[in-house]
Amino acid sequence: MKFAEDSSYVYYLDKQDSGWVRRPYTFDKYILEAWVKMVPYEYAGEDIYSPEMDDSHYFLEHYLVDPQNRKIQFLCEIEVEGGRPQNNVKQLKYDHNNWESLIPESVEDIVYHAVIDKYGTSNENNTWKTIDDVIEGLFTARVLKEVIKMGKL
Repeated sequence: MKFAEDSSYVYYLDKQDSGWVRRPYTFDKYILEAWVKMVPYEYAGEDIYSPEMDDSHYFLEHYLVDPQNRKIQFLCEIEVEGGRPQNNVKQLKYDHNNWESLIPESVEDIVYHAVIDKYGTSNENNTWKTIDDVIEGLFTARVLKEVIKMGKL
């Protein structure tokens, strides 16, 4: 999904591999993960980018977005020349100290706002659930049924 352009690049958000994820080292906090494709301006011209349209030079950037604190964390950049990226990139590890404040009109600011526009600031209305959430929901429903059967509710 195309979300921005400048004199150098056209920016696309990968909707398939972006979305809500559990914040590392927590049980109940979520952040957004975003993959952004940066295509040199002279090669881009479509609202939705497809690898079949152009196999020239582009960049993929991986970010984490914290909507509650208005912060962003950069994990990696992959430079792709003539085809698809290799799956051997070295990413930075998540580190609570690596969150960055937004600088108005920076690439990170533009990415942050595009991701927030797409996914919102909270995942409570999001239908995505982890397996832990599903199991907890089943357990809660089963316990509630038993309590109702016993006439305690």
